[in-house]
Amino acid sequence: MFKSKGCIACHNGINIGGNLYSKFGFVEDSKTNNLGRYKVTKDTDDKYFFKVPTLRNIDKTAPYLHDGRYNNLKNVVKFMLRYQLGKTATNQEIENIVSFLKSLNGELIKYEK
Repeated sequence: MFKSKGCIACHNGINIGGNLYSKFGFVEDSKTNNLGRYKVTKDTDDKYFFKVPTLRNIDKTAPYLHDGRYNNLKNVVKFMLRYQLGKTATNQEIENIVSFLKSLNGELIKYEK
């Protein structure tokens, strides 16, 4: 399901993401005021581009998206399907994707200060 819906286009590699920058709201305006990478580069081509996050341990790292607008994976999957991929999914398909995402959990590393 993750592959067939197109999620793998951006979330790929050993960490299931973290390898590239992508425009937030690629298919449809995602209604964000954050200019993303542009704030660093000042290159107008970088407006609304953000680093695609790894999906490792994603179930343990809410809130989601660069602005923390969602606290659960089901809503994030619906959002990403619509705004990034221009697709819809049944509730069962969304649940299947969420189940896959939860399977990417592992032990979190605790860092000492």
